[in-house]
Amino acid sequence: MRLPCNFNNILGLWFVFIVFMLSSTVYAYPKRIASINLCTDQLLFEIAEPNKIISITYLSLDPEISNHPKRAKKYRVNHGLAEEIVHLNPDLILAGKYSSLSATKILRKLGFELAEFEPAVSIDGIYKNIERLSNLIGRPNIGRKLIQKIKHKFNPNNMENHAKKPTAVIFKARGFTLGKNSLANEVVLHSGLINIAQDKIRGSFDYMPLEQLIALNPDLIITDAFNENSPSLSQNLLKHPALGKITQIGSRENHPNVAVVPARYWNCGNSFITHALAQLKNWQIKVNK
Repeated sequence: MRLPCNFNNILGLWFVFIVFMLSSTVYAYPKRIASINLCTDQLLFEIAEPNKIISITYLSLDPEISNHPKRAKKYRVNHGLAEEIVHLNPDLILAGKYSSLSATKILRKLGFELAEFEPAVSIDGIYKNIERLSNLIGRPNIGRKLIQKIKHKFNPNNMENHAKKPTAVIFKARGFTLGKNSLANEVVLHSGLINIAQDKIRGSFDYMPLEQLIALNPDLIITDAFNENSPSLSQNLLKHPALGKITQIGSRENHPNVAVVPARYWNCGNSFITHALAQLKNWQIKVNK
């Protein structure tokens, strides 16, 4: 039986309406995004449209640990507290898996959409977080471009090759070092250096006594400690007379055995990891001249 023309028209309109509703549901990307973690702040700055960000953490204002302190001044800052976020009414909240646990619990109970991100402890971990966030906020093309940028710099064909690879130790504030299963260690290895501390410590992060550092006698000490404005214990340790010829530190212009990699380059996983790699490669170029 042939259906009346007007019935076909109505059926067609219903079909268009259903498709529209489904597409609206699928592509309803967040327009108000808040972050309560430094590392998700940094990813947001690289991927999100600026007008979609409504709050980031106060940590992003600190130029020692943030790559975007000037941009951070444009936004309302939070301290990872639920009460700071609720009244902003975000449609997506970004958090680190191991930070602000009480806040994330409260925000979930209140019905907010919350995405927790694992800390990136490898280059692959960076790729996963970039891909996940870019898909969440509807900017997959931006995510792919960032990933390609990092992959280009970390291409195995671009690795430094030496007959004898220089040895290195990462020596951070208060005498802590990094080993296996850490992002910094992967960057060190990819730069063509050997992190000789990776088999000397427990886990990925541990305290290294000054005596042990001297005994290891690395070709290079990697630190983020040199900061005239806020000197740290690690900086004082590097100037200890016991280090002697290992560091050869007389001034900032005379420390051929020390490479300074700012913490902001690799304390979070994002595209600035390429700057950390460049710093270490530049050191090798200088010493091999």
